Amino acid sequence: MSYLDYVPKLTTFKEALKHYESIKPLRGKSIRPFITGGTGRKHKEISICYNGKDTVSIKVYGDTVLEFIKQGSDEYVSVTPERGGWMKLAMTVVDLILRRGTGRYMPPDNLVFRAHGYCDALIFDRATKDWITITDGIQLRLRKWKGGAEWHLIERPKMYGYYAKRKVLNEKKELVATFTKYTRAMAKMANAEDYIGSSTAGNELEGIAALNNVRARDLWKCMLDEELWPKASAYILRKCVEQRDEHGRLSGWGSYQIRPKDVSAYITDVVKAVHAKEIFELREVRTLCYNNNDMFVKCEGGMRL
Repeated sequence: MSYLDYVPKLTTFKEALKHYESIKPLRGKSIRPFITGGTGRKHKEISICYNGKDTVSIKVYGDTVLEFIKQGSDEYVSVTPERGGWMKLAMTVVDLILRRGTGRYMPPDNLVFRAHGYCDALIFDRATKDWITITDGIQLRLRKWKGGAEWHLIERPKMYGYYAKRKVLNEKKELVATFTKYTRAMAKMANAEDYIGSSTAGNELEGIAALNNVRARDLWKCMLDEELWPKASAYILRKCVEQRDEHGRLSGWGSYQIRPKDVSAYITDVVKAVHAKEIFELREVRTLCYNNNDMFVKCEGGMRL
């Protein structure tokens, strides 16, 4: 049996406080392991704390992931996913505490928690019949529905995502449209194997063409200067070299290729990185988006491509 089979089922502040008081701290430390059955006490990465007044907290590697809160006659629980490699463990523990208790394979209750990738979590709310994707820092507040067995969201979390303003993006791409045509033509004529490795075409090109991970703003300047087009295009072509099989799929055993559409996509990323503040706008979304546009906004023109 896994130590997670001994995770206790807690649904109220009173139950959480009683569980806290029943646990002895580790010898010489103030840490109280949350799991007491089986080998649970050895897993001090999952601990329980009490602030002395109105909150009992469950922590995973020091990050609070679940809180039982009592405010007068009102009670609710708060779930806060935290970024890190322990997201899957954290969401599993939360799910076991609120929904399944000691049996990990019992039928689902109202709300299902599970990790989604490295830093996100999926929550299924049966009240609205849909999945909610949340990331770190987004706090969820839940309450038992009229004292029953089902958990319901007190308020659906507000989430936001960055989306491109197509008109602005196309205007910026038009500034380097001639360079894009030039580089696409070079891609059609180039021998992809000449662009493999840390340099290009036998070190005949110097400067930007022989560099790795140039900043977007520096590459943008080269794309606007016709005299630097050979170096800028050589750098982009080297970045777009991929091995693909006869069906066009990525393969470690395929031939080296430079596809014109990959060149266009790369140049578009440069445009997005340099003009991120003008191109992207923040919109409210129902579920977390995975378009990665936030990385352009955070890094601005300093992104290395």
